[in-house]
Amino acid sequence: MTGGGVPYADFALHEAHGEQNRPVFAQELATWLDAVPGLTTRLQRPGAHLADVGCGVGWGAIRLADLFAPGDLLERLFHAFSVLHCLAVGMAEPGSEATGTVMRPSTLRSYAARAGFSRVEDVELGSDVFRGYRLVD
Repeated sequence: MTGGGVPYADFALHEAHGEQNRPVFAQELATWLDAVPGLTTRLQRPGAHLADVGCGVGWGAIRLADLFAPGDLLERLFHAFSVLHCLAVGMAEPGSEATGTVMRPSTLRSYAARAGFSRVEDVELGSDVFRGYRLVD
């Protein structure tokens, strides 16, 4: 014996811990966030960031996304394609922002402002799937 402890991986409980914590995060996380004065309001602001650091298999992060980065079923589908294909392709291009093909309007507006456009106008495309914008210099 060395007294150095036993590595977590040797217990083979990682997935079991995740499944044990999943219902707690699903039911209690919103209440925990509300216990911190002003936190929920701050997390609802555009551009707010969240981090799930060292919290197991990710159920906490998934619940946070449900509470603050929700999308309809179509948006979620497009995000899956964007992350699994378009983001990977974008990351391979030098100088790319690596956003993928799906971005929130606030992200597009940020990119447009950095590129020197004075405003972004929404364009009604008559589509439930795609958004349209006019960038004005």
